[in-house]
Amino acid sequence: MSTASYTREASLGVILIDNPPVNAIGAALVRDLGTALDAFEQDSGAAALVIECAGSTFVAGGDIAAFEDPAFSAQPFNRLLMRLAGSERPVVAALFGTVLGGGLELAGLPRSCRGTADAFRDARSDARADSWIAGHTAFTPPGGPQAGGANDIHR
Repeated sequence: MSTASYTREASLGVILIDNPPVNAIGAALVRDLGTALDAFEQDSGAAALVIECAGSTFVAGGDIAAFEDPAFSAQPFNRLLMRLAGSERPVVAALFGTVLGGGLELAGLPRSCRGTADAFRDARSDARADSWIAGHTAFTPPGGPQAGGANDIHR
């Protein structure tokens, strides 16, 4: 089962993250997000991209168990974040629930459409981008922050 998928709704490309219970970022999710982003990049009919999550929260950080793996590397997630940040089309994250750590990095780097929750809600009647909490956890994985994207978020 894929943890992220791409679809198009009218002129919006939509990447849906579905990695229960809290949509934590791990190797499989990063791989599947890359595949979904490939599909968006090839879809010339999509004017913009919305990243949203199934379940009760947007991405609530990284998969802590993955940090203990000696083969762990943040580089694949870093590359994904840079691809999103470099998109020529607008990218927005539909935040809800508890947005922590890597979820905040994922939400913060697509800067071409910050602050568009109202527009997103107008475009999608079922949108839940209205109530969310953002922050960093007190936990620091070995080697420092997972991807460093939060260093680029305005405080």
